[in-house]
Amino acid sequence: MGPAQQSWIRFYGFYTPGVHSLKVVGGIGDDVVDRLKRLDRVVERPNSYGAGLELHITPDYLKCAWEQLVLEADVTVFLNCWVQDVQLESDCIVSVIVATKRGLARVAGRTFVDASGDADLCFWSGSPHVTAGEHEEAQSLTTTFRMCNVDATARKTVDLEYLHSAMTKATEAGYALPRREGSDHATTVDGMFATNMNPHPVLRATCQWSDQRYRP
Repeated sequence: MGPAQQSWIRFYGFYTPGVHSLKVVGGIGDDVVDRLKRLDRVVERPNSYGAGLELHITPDYLKCAWEQLVLEADVTVFLNCWVQDVQLESDCIVSVIVATKRGLARVAGRTFVDASGDADLCFWSGSPHVTAGEHEEAQSLTTTFRMCNVDATARKTVDLEYLHSAMTKATEAGYALPRREGSDHATTVDGMFATNMNPHPVLRATCQWSDQRYRP
């Protein structure tokens, strides 16, 4: 969930679609949401397209929730580390080489989970993996930004149809918007709204692995 730390996001899939959403997810994901609720940083909102109740969160508070949970689980956390190589024995990973502020370090273990978001561990170990756009087209990154000091009461007077109309007019006036639809949503911070302006065309990823080893 690395990308979750870098943008405004929503949690989907915790509830069934439809008007009367039923909660169907528990486990670790539920622990994270529960901790965010303790921090009073979750907004529950019906999905605009009937996909069930969605949970709006703020990445900065998500970092706090994750940190609290892992520290309570007695996990040792290394910050600002990048995978640089792995050590294999009989096709099994026995250690990972990471770059830190103090130089390279070796982390040994019996089990490794690749949660890098970029398949770094799979790449360095030679495990089977594919890159975005290698076999089928992949959606490009979401265009999103946050707006502060928004009058929430005044914002409620602007419906989605008007917003899409304004985006269409802006495009016709010369603004190179990637699409003429989008949405904005209240966040867990008072007066802050976040946009969701996905580029409309589905684009093929241009970044592929080369013969040179990837350096984060």
